[in-house]
Amino acid sequence: MISIPVLIILTIYVIATYNGLVRLRNGAKKSFATIDVMLKKRHDLVPNLIASVKQLMKHETSLFQSITELRTAAINSSGIQRADTEAQLGAALGQLTVSMENYPELKSDRSVMQLQASLNEVEEQIGASRTAYNAAVTRFNTKLESFPSSLIGKMFGFVAKDLFETSAAERGNVNVGELFNS
Repeated sequence: MISIPVLIILTIYVIATYNGLVRLRNGAKKSFATIDVMLKKRHDLVPNLIASVKQLMKHETSLFQSITELRTAAINSSGIQRADTEAQLGAALGQLTVSMENYPELKSDRSVMQLQASLNEVEEQIGASRTAYNAAVTRFNTKLESFPSSLIGKMFGFVAKDLFETSAAERGNVNVGELFNS
């Protein structure tokens, strides 16, 4: 028979472990929401950048159209499909940046330079947000998979979260020569 003090200690441990798992799960959710905020910020900047640059880069209409379509697709998708579309959008924005280098009048346009700097900052923030999310998910998953907290996690239906992984397109080598020719 279990004594009352042992039962009290066991109950306190279960409650503390449950609360710890909830805290870690919510931290992972918050980190993912930060990625979402940064992607929204990127999506808001893209039309402004394109509108500013379009007037000066009349020859790049297919690139503008591609970026616009990818932005719309990213906004309307979710999960793995959204991650892939966001990766394609990032690559297209990189192409735009390289293409802009060929237009000296863009380099001297203050609003274009400010928008480009803002976009670069957002891209860095997206990368930092992904890193923070993966750290939060790793902490949660480690706690969830460690004994004896794994027993409590299973008892209350906690499920491991997936890490934010780089798509195959983003992992590939960048062909800089191809970027300059497009």
